Amino acid sequence: INYDVFKTLDIKLVAGREYSEDFPTDQRRSIIVNEALVEKLGIEDPIGKTIKEIRKVSQRNNPREKRIISRTRTIIGVVRDFHFHSLHHEIGPVIMPLSTISQHSLLVRIHPENVPGTIAFIKEKWEEIAPALEFRFSFVDEYIDRQYHKEEQWNLMIQYATGFAIFIAALGAFGLAALATARRTKEIGIRKVLGASQAQILSLLSREFVLYIALSSLIAFPIAYYATNTGLGIGTFLLGSLVLFFIVLTTVTTQTLKAARANPADALRDE
Repeated sequence: INYDVFKTLDIKLVAGREYSEDFPTDQRRSIIVNEALVEKLGIEDPIGKTIKEIRKVSQRNNPREKRIISRTRTIIGVVRDFHFHSLHHEIGPVIMPLSTISQHSLLVRIHPENVPGTIAFIKEKWEEIAPALEFRFSFVDEYIDRQYHKEEQWNLMIQYATGFAIFIAALGAFGLAALATARRTKEIGIRKVLGASQAQILSLLSREFVLYIALSSLIAFPIAYYATNTGLGIGTFLLGSLVLFFIVLTTVTTQTLKAARANPADALRDE
C-alpha cells in the first residue's frame, strides 16, 4: 500500500498511526496490521511489537524465479478489520507493508457531484505525466458488484419463483373460497333472511381461511428461522404473516363478497 490509502478508503485506525513521509524508515522497518492478525498472534499491546515478514519475491533478471526474503518489522498501526475479499470469505490476518514502487495505477476518492468533470481532469493530468500509458478507470462499487453477480442472478430467479408461487397460492385460495361459498349458499341465504349483515357473512366465510393462515404460519416460521440461520428478527416474520394475510384475504373476499351481496331469494328458490 501507499501513503494515505486508509484515508482514501475510509479505513479506521484503532491504534497507532498511518505511514508517513516524515518517517523514512516506514518503508523497510514498519508494518501496519489488522485486528484479526493481532487476535491471531494473541498480542495485547501490539504497537511497538516486532514481527518477522517472510515472503517470496521475483528476481529482477528472471521474474519466474523466486527468492525468499526475511525482514523484521515493527508494528506502528492497527486498522479495523475490513473485507479485502467478498463476503463469502472470513476476514483473515493481514499485514500491509508500505510500498512506494509505481504500479501504474492510482486510487482516487472523488466527490460525487461532478464525476465526469473530475475524471476528465484526472485523464488530462495522466496523459501529461504518462502519455505512453493508456488511461483506464473503474469504480470500486462496480468491482464490488461484480463479486456478487451470481447472487444477483439467484436473487432475481428467487423473486420470479416467489411471485409465481404467490400467484399459484392465490389461485388455490380463490378456488377453495369459491367451493366453500357454493356449498354454503343456502346457509348464507337463511342467515341474510334472519338479519345477518354483509360483514357478518364475510366474517363467517373468512374465519376458516384465517385459521389456516395462522396455523401454517406457526408451523412454517420456526422452521424457516432455524433453516436460514441469518439472524432475521421477529419483525421480518410478522411482516411476512401480514403480507400473507393480505393476499389470501383479498383473494377470498372477492369471492365471499359476491355471495354476501347475493339475493337470498335466489339461494332459497329451490327450497
